[in-house]
Amino acid sequence: MSSLGDIQQIYSLLQEIDQLLSRIEVHSQTTETKVRSTIQSVQRLEQVMLRYLAIAKRMGLPEDIDRAINFVSQMIVTARMLHMSLTVLEMSHPYTLPLAAAGIILTTITFQDSMAGYFT
Repeated sequence: MSSLGDIQQIYSLLQEIDQLLSRIEVHSQTTETKVRSTIQSVQRLEQVMLRYLAIAKRMGLPEDIDRAINFVSQMIVTARMLHMSLTVLEMSHPYTLPLAAAGIILTTITFQDSMAGYFT
């Protein structure tokens, strides 16, 4: 049988564990908030970049710059496709797995098509 001292020591350890878990929870919530904020900022940056690229494309720039603008636009859209596919994959539902796999495959094909002219 445990003595009173052992029980007090176990109780003290449990309190320390509880405090550590509380700190971890606070840190994870803070990290989650920062990640959400960063994702929103990246999405806003993506929107702004695509708008500026669309404006630049309409300005009648030389053909080389027009191709570069198209390439950058394709890479932004491809990265967004990959992000959406990975987000669907995170849902971990049996029905979302084929959808995520199809999205990743299509993203890969799109990326390969975009890079086809650069590695031949």
